[in-house]
Amino acid sequence: MTQAMYQVRSMYWEEDDQQDQRVAESTLWNQMFTYTHLQHRAGVFVFADYANKVMYIDMAEPGRMVDSISEAISRGRYYGSTRVKVLYTMTEEGARSLKRDLIEKYEPVKNYGP
Repeated sequence: MTQAMYQVRSMYWEEDDQQDQRVAESTLWNQMFTYTHLQHRAGVFVFADYANKVMYIDMAEPGRMVDSISEAISRGRYYGSTRVKVLYTMTEEGARSLKRDLIEKYEPVKNYGP
């Protein structure tokens, strides 16, 4: 996918985003507090509500996916969310640029508010 594909604003997760060339593998939606089985790889995680409205997006460095999700939950970024999805990337830079593009596209409320 190109940068231009992220110009359309949407609040609800679009499955096509996991086809991005930076995504090596993705998970199904997991219930919010059942994330400890996830792989410890670099990537982006997405918190969403029951209707897949994107609430928060962040990234994890290699080896820190579960810890990064746990830290986001402890900071209250999960409020309003019921599920989490992970998009694993091959590199930390891939995760960083994917996170930036997805935040720009979805404008998740928990990325901008308290």
